[in-house]
Amino acid sequence: KLEKDDPNGFHNYIEMLKSYQLPQPQTDDWK
Repeated sequence: KLEKDDPNGFHNYIEMLKSYQLPQPQTDDWK
């Protein structure tokens, strides 16, 4: 469950996903 009241936490979550999925970005899959 994402904490939408915590933008910083959400940012850290996205950074974690990007770091986990590098070097193949998956940003398009989130649209």
